[in-house]
Amino acid sequence: MRDQIDKTLFLKKYDERFLSHARWMRNFYLDIDQKTEETFGVLAKECGFLDLLCEDKPLSTKERVVMFEALSYGDVDVALNLPSSSLAGVVIHTLATQKQKASFFSFLRETKSRTFLAITEPNKGSDTMSMETNYSLEGKLSGKKWLVGHLGTARTGVVMVRTGSGPFAVRSLLLTHEDLSSSHVERLTLKTLGLRGAMLGGASFNELVVDRNHLLGKHLPSIQRGLLGMTRTFNTFRPSVAMIAIGHAQAIVDYICLNFSADEFIRLWSSRLARVRTFIHQAADFVDTEPDKATGVVSRSKVIATRTCEGLDHDIIRVFGSATALEHPWLEKALRSAWAFEYMEGTSNIQHNHAAASLETDL
Repeated sequence: MRDQIDKTLFLKKYDERFLSHARWMRNFYLDIDQKTEETFGVLAKECGFLDLLCEDKPLSTKERVVMFEALSYGDVDVALNLPSSSLAGVVIHTLATQKQKASFFSFLRETKSRTFLAITEPNKGSDTMSMETNYSLEGKLSGKKWLVGHLGTARTGVVMVRTGSGPFAVRSLLLTHEDLSSSHVERLTLKTLGLRGAMLGGASFNELVVDRNHLLGKHLPSIQRGLLGMTRTFNTFRPSVAMIAIGHAQAIVDYICLNFSADEFIRLWSSRLARVRTFIHQAADFVDTEPDKATGVVSRSKVIATRTCEGLDHDIIRVFGSATALEHPWLEKALRSAWAFEYMEGTSNIQHNHAAASLETDL
């Protein structure tokens, strides 16, 4: 079938241990797009590689980008819909106590739950210094989070809150299934045009009582548990987001290779993707050696990957015509989803600000 993964093309870029997973994921591409909620339970039940996605033994940044590129090549919507520790898991590894880690990962394995990291707000976006979501001294959580993957469906996750004023008062709070089941929480899942597997959602917290022991980083110095801890988290995970975009773009190019006569187009884009892949691998290596100094290169890698994926979309329409996608269901879905990466883990203008601030710091 024309929408299946070719082994020879796959193995030119990726390790063979990911091939069966990617092929399994590709089988669900139409279901996850057209029947997202119905497919939700099926994916959790049938996924045979939870060990890869539940990172109770933390991966290096380089290991994670390699894995996520190969999985997103299979199908990016399915990859983002599978049970996974995801970004919340990175926060847990960075800030949680051993007891908190054990509880989080044990629950994830037992329930095959999705997770979330809730930062973005309706009024303040992802500006952490201006967040309105508050966690009081009495242990009450109030505020709204918005446009967060699986916020409406996950059974556990981490929400960023303010416990007072100043940068040290930006904290991370673990929410359990019991917390999220409270009548003091209202959650919803949004309908989107592309990347439906991410199941973007929102939540309102109305004086939700959360145990103070769910605050992360209490055992750490104040400078490590606030914005610095979150900076490390983003530096660790953003290269993976960049590589998800590149894995998706590579899947599109290989689909073109299998279904169209376009040798020049394929050579051009294969070369471009190879260069970006190398840059992201270098960024990941830098994060693994200097996590607190990698913000600039990480932000640039996210922007470059996003622009590359969008540029591929433009070029396909220019070369093959917009009507072509209507004859190729997987390609049509892939082109819609290509524009979603801009909004994952910070838009390009935010990444440019991070990169500029990093340069000022270096000077």
